[in-house]
Amino acid sequence: MISSNLEIPVFYPTYNEFKDFSAFISSIEERGAHKIGLAKIVPPKEWTARKMGYKQKQ
Repeated sequence: MISSNLEIPVFYPTYNEFKDFSAFISSIEERGAHKIGLAKIVPPKEWTARKMGYKQKQ
């Protein structure tokens, strides 16, 4: 049974925090986000998605 009192944590990283996404994820895990198994991350307004896709170079 899932508790109805569960709140999904919402994080608003700065652009500098968001540039190193792995470090940011580690920082929210230290704050307990991993215990819930879900978190909402709102990207900073300066962030833009990659225009060239996510395929790795060979």
